Amino acid sequence: MKCIVNNQVVLSRPPEGPLAAQIGSFAESVTEQGYSLASIHRQVFARCKF
Repeated sequence: MKCIVNNQVVLSRPPEGPLAAQIGSFAESVTEQGYSLASIHRQVFARCKF
C-alpha cells in the first residue's frame, strides 16, 4: 500500500506516530523553501515512524 505525502514524496506505507498527521504539511513546507528532492525525502523519512 503506497501513501502519497505530496506530489514529490511517496511512502511504501502510511506513517505512524505523533507526527504522522503533520508529515504532509511538513513536506509541502520544505518543498516551498526550495529543498532538493533528495533532501526532502531524507527529512520526511527522518520524521516518519514505521
